[in-house]
Amino acid sequence: MLLDVETTREDESLLARQLQELNDIEDLQSYILPVPKDLSYMAGELQQATAMRQQVEQILFEAWENMRQSRKLDLAPVNRIIADAATFMESHREAMVALILLSQRHETTYIHASNVAILLMAFGLSINLSPGQVRLLGLGGLLHDVGITRIAVNVLKKAGRLTPRERKLMELHPRLGFELLDKLAGLSKEVALIALQHHERYNGSGYPRKLFRDHIHNFAMMTSIVDTFAAMTVDRSWRERITPSLALAKMLTWSQSRFHPELLQQFIRCVGIYPVGTLLRFRNNLVGIVIRQNPQRLLYPVVRVFFDTDTRLLVPQQVINLMESQYRNNYEVVSTEIPEKWGLNSQNLVNEVMGLQGV
Repeated sequence: MLLDVETTREDESLLARQLQELNDIEDLQSYILPVPKDLSYMAGELQQATAMRQQVEQILFEAWENMRQSRKLDLAPVNRIIADAATFMESHREAMVALILLSQRHETTYIHASNVAILLMAFGLSINLSPGQVRLLGLGGLLHDVGITRIAVNVLKKAGRLTPRERKLMELHPRLGFELLDKLAGLSKEVALIALQHHERYNGSGYPRKLFRDHIHNFAMMTSIVDTFAAMTVDRSWRERITPSLALAKMLTWSQSRFHPELLQQFIRCVGIYPVGTLLRFRNNLVGIVIRQNPQRLLYPVVRVFFDTDTRLLVPQQVINLMESQYRNNYEVVSTEIPEKWGLNSQNLVNEVMGLQGV
């Protein structure tokens, strides 16, 4: 599916306008964070995050396969990896989020669940939930789609959109997941509720029970936000992915209806209006990749400029902080971009621009 360029720009402008309250600071200069001269630490952070992500995915893959074959779930390894990941993310949260947004791979169900778990733990940390609550969110994220293991494989792996009948079958997975998890000894009730309610919507339009507002558990509402964001920012067989910023913009237009509006704004604070790994095109037609947030001013990240859209050639890399007044005019953001539009490869960007091999 090709995106309408004008609609994309309008949505991104809406995001900037509606979130201006998150960035309403008169004196930008007083909030400028210095750009470190040595940015090699970022590659190290991402390498550590890669190792942790691989561990999470491996444990989840094994659990998923056991569920398909025996319909039994061994919670011990899943609990251990979530505890390890939650502890790791206390000091590497930004790297873990960046890794998910930078890595564009074929997304299996278990990779999606892993991404949701990591983003949920980052979300929980960003709003100062307790370590125990962060672990519960992570566990709920890993297992939110576990009911899918009971859906026919031909429906799960179908290329293209589902028929109405197939859609009805897919919509059984929250109940199936709840029934499975609710029977497990030692598993918190909140985790089972996340599986049951993550497709409910704030205005009561979701499924399976059409719950609304305070009738939906907070953790399930958080999972609904993260699940949607993670799904929109990867390619699917019937549509192309959209940029993280455009996904947030579209989700913001759905707040009050699909999502808890305050929780959605908190999530945007967590990942940033222009999340790390986002490609930005500027008024001077140069392109840069976001490498760090300015927490006080989400519209003005630190970027590494590396590409010229006029010549379609790489240019000498330069790290700039968009909060600095010298960059304010020429480096006004025009749009966010998908790398492939300009003949760029997502994996090469990770390797060559972010300085990380093997993500």
